Amino acid sequence: MKSPRTTKPEKGNKYFNRKDTGGYSTCIKGKPTNKDLNVLANCVGCGNGCYNEQLDLGYEKYHFNCDAENFIERAIASGLSIYKKPIVGGILVWAKGKPGVHSDGAGHVAYCTKVDDVFNPKVSECSESAYGGKDFYRTSRKIGNGNWGMNEKYTYRGCIAPPEYIPPTPPTPTPKFKVGTRVKILSKGNANSYGTGHAAYGIGWIRYITKVYEGRPYPYQVGNKGSTASKDTTGFYKESALKEV
Repeated sequence: MKSPRTTKPEKGNKYFNRKDTGGYSTCIKGKPTNKDLNVLANCVGCGNGCYNEQLDLGYEKYHFNCDAENFIERAIASGLSIYKKPIVGGILVWAKGKPGVHSDGAGHVAYCTKVDDVFNPKVSECSESAYGGKDFYRTSRKIGNGNWGMNEKYTYRGCIAPPEYIPPTPPTPTPKFKVGTRVKILSKGNANSYGTGHAAYGIGWIRYITKVYEGRPYPYQVGNKGSTASKDTTGFYKESALKEV
């Protein structure tokens, strides 16, 4: 795949020009129409162009030539995946009014070029266009209340991932406490490391880490030093429930 587009397309770029004028795009003409990139100004033409251009196939494989808010359904029908968080190379989609109802607005889309954190993004940078507005512009969108910078008339629906996108695997956190660490119990735990048993207490007691189960909800087995036997175990605790002493 090509790098995400962060600059205005060059004159005559076929991904941003209609088929009837020698381009690849199936989108309508923009307004005001850029004669050299005639699907602009329009968020649909921009999102569709950027998404297909990055595939570098020499044609428009995915036809996002509908209302912006309906990109989600078009993507699903094309076998693409939808995620809640912004993804580089993906298309952010908002509905205006009720999704699928053209009379209350067509929605908006933006092509994502960068996120500040792939696991828990709070800021995304986008390439955009606006019907009746600018033919190409850049934005830095903050998550805010989850609407990614749009006003209350718009509702964020999700992000269309690039084809073949594989979600990254979060790094395994390094346990704070090791076996043998002396700790004070600050709050309740559980009878097992999966958190499916009854509550375990011992609040205020001084005990030891006897085993660590990485990746589980209650990873720290706490009890008498050097023993993991049930009779010597106080309970299983989260990191926040313990303090080294």
